[in-house]
Amino acid sequence: MRVTLEPKELTAIADAVAERLEGAQVRRTDWLTREEAAEHLRCSTRHLDRLVRLGEIAAYRPCGRPLFLAEELDAWVMTHKEG
Repeated sequence: MRVTLEPKELTAIADAVAERLEGAQVRRTDWLTREEAAEHLRCSTRHLDRLVRLGEIAAYRPCGRPLFLAEELDAWVMTHKEG
């Protein structure tokens, strides 16, 4: 069965959906890939790898590829505050 809606009805539905989405926050995952983590820290992936090797930053490997928690990266940055 096919339902045909009038333009007025479509506009009302679109407005209702937009209203509901306005209050919703799109949550980005807290887990970052290697590239995203390097971008988050504003450094190269090579430098990030070095920090992991030195034990400065934790990398998690649930599926082989390293993942990083944005919260932990932020905390690490705060420990290196100058002044």
